[in-house]
Amino acid sequence: MNEYDEMQYGAYPVTPLNPGHNTEGSLRYQLEFEDIIDNIIYSLVAKKPQLNNNTGELEYVSIEGGEPLLNEKGLSRLKLVLRANLSRLAPLSELDEEEIRNISKEIEINIRNTINDNWEEFSIIDESGATTIRSTLGTAAFINLKKSQGGRFLRHLRSTHHISEVNQNTHSPQRREKDSLFDKIFGKK
Repeated sequence: MNEYDEMQYGAYPVTPLNPGHNTEGSLRYQLEFEDIIDNIIYSLVAKKPQLNNNTGELEYVSIEGGEPLLNEKGLSRLKLVLRANLSRLAPLSELDEEEIRNISKEIEINIRNTINDNWEEFSIIDESGATTIRSTLGTAAFINLKKSQGGRFLRHLRSTHHISEVNQNTHSPQRREKDSLFDKIFGKK
């Protein structure tokens, strides 16, 4: 058994954007998908994240014994597709079950067409690998969309924002509007 066989999906370390257990960091982490997208995408080319001890930067290194399901060109193209569908927009929307299923179906069609139209260019070896790619990316997009079902995440965000403002007002009556949690999460100054 090699390192690739022993790894479980999702076992990669994910570095939070704002470490700690504060409200702003937790919400920002739930809305930012870069680490998740990179981990999903790079797993398809048999790479895993590893911290470079010299630079302190996260790098993706080959997994011993792992076989890529597609090449770097395919990786780049599918990363664009996934980024377009794993954004802040979905969790901050209010969608019903039918809308989620319809959007998910469109995303899966986009992924399938991208793979089928570029099979040789992406160096996809067989149907099994293509199915794994489609399934992995489609599931990630669907799960992201599910956050929006019935405005669930939006309600969570509003309640957390309210609690945070109450706490801030209790501790700092001169709190300025530009210091609100929403401004911090969305980078407004």
